[in-house]
Amino acid sequence: MCSAVVVGVHAHAEPEHLIETVRSLQAEGHESADIVLLPDGPDAALLAALAAEPALAGLPQWGVAEPLGAPACFNRLASRSDAAVVVFVESGTVLGPGCLTMLVEALKVPGRGLAGPSTNRSWNQQGAFGGASALDVARTAATARQRFGASVRTLEPLYSLADFCVAVNRGVIDVIGGADQDYGTGPCWEMDYNIRAARAGFRGVWVCAAYAFRYPPTRRRRDSDVHQMASARRLYQDRICGLHLRGLREDYESHCRGDVCEHFAPAR
Repeated sequence: MCSAVVVGVHAHAEPEHLIETVRSLQAEGHESADIVLLPDGPDAALLAALAAEPALAGLPQWGVAEPLGAPACFNRLASRSDAAVVVFVESGTVLGPGCLTMLVEALKVPGRGLAGPSTNRSWNQQGAFGGASALDVARTAATARQRFGASVRTLEPLYSLADFCVAVNRGVIDVIGGADQDYGTGPCWEMDYNIRAARAGFRGVWVCAAYAFRYPPTRRRRDSDVHQMASARRLYQDRICGLHLRGLREDYESHCRGDVCEHFAPAR
């Protein structure tokens, strides 16, 4: 697929929420963006919707029968397209007016490699609109533009740009490759990717005025995070901690401190 922007929707949520995600992307009307669905071990209800729902059935579907997780979906999207900007969106995310355009525009600044929006549901700074509902996405998006204007922030010291909606410059993928699929369906892969990009010279930025609403995670996502959080945290520290990389430590921290720690993500 050859386009300036490709948007891949990690399709695993309830069909009605996936449809809302797709419609919000289509309403954006970004003239150079292609939308692709990335079914990831869909259940029977989602399979039926993917085959029959007009809003979904007409879109390319690059899916797998068994769930492989977000990093595998991101890699499939990046490798099957040569788009200059790859946008990964979790189903159940409803982009506000102008969101996609602002993310793509933010990446035109030299040195920036990744960009993500504000939202109503996130553990990091991006969760600037807690309590916002699915009924007022456009209003909240307008509020975000009024409140933040042209403000763009980085997320040091943890480099924690979230994976619910993230735009990535092709240059990042060309230099550092894909996401680490060893994280499977668990979390932390996006932080791993963020810090790898940062150490390669690409900044990840929170585009504060862009807004995307997030529905609560599916039961499958909640169960996956609970069951795999401990192993994902260990894998992350194996990949990022200088002491683990040099074989000088076997135990793990309960929470990574990022750049505050002298052993965090050695540049080499």
